[in-house]
Order: sequence, then structure tokens, then C-alpha cells
Amino acid sequence: LGVGVLFARHACRTVFSREPPDELSALASLLQVTRPLRIAWRLLTARFRTTPDVYILGEVRCGTTTLASMLRSELGMSGPFTPWVHPLADEKESFYFS
Repeated sequence: LGVGVLFARHACRTVFSREPPDELSALASLLQVTRPLRIAWRLLTARFRTTPDVYILGEVRCGTTTLASMLRSELGMSGPFTPWVHPLADEKESFYFS
């Protein structure tokens, strides 16, 4: 619980650029926009996973999202893990290097 509160306060400061509210409401807000069980599972299984086979790098509006969706649909590849629940970032933005 303590780690979750600290992460919520850090995320509020760095991602949303504002001071976090009190601890309980910060934790409640964090649980609404993140995937806490998936984050915990990834932390527990990190040493058993391999590094990605393919990296798709690109600029804005250059077709990287289309290429990634074609690789997922045609070849059965899995997309990157995204800890935030957001319609524009799901299966699109990777937090592999952060």
C-alpha cells in the first residue's frame, strides 16, 4: 500500500504536473487510470521475460501505429505493455525503457 501511495504521488507530479491530493484520494485516482494487477505481475515476472524482438521507432504521423497493428493482426505479435488506461496509448506506447 505504501509503495502504491508513493507511486501515485510521483505519477501525479511527473505525469500530470500538479501537486497530489492526500494519500487515499491519490491512491484511488491511481487505481482508476492504471492497471495495478498487470504492473504487479510484470514486476514479479520480469526476470523470466526476454527482451523485445522488434522495436518500431518513428516520428508522429509516419505510420508506426499502422505497422504495429498489422504485425499484431497478421503475425500474431503482442503489443507493448502500457500501464496507463488511455484510449490513445493502449497497445501503442511502450514503457520498456522508462
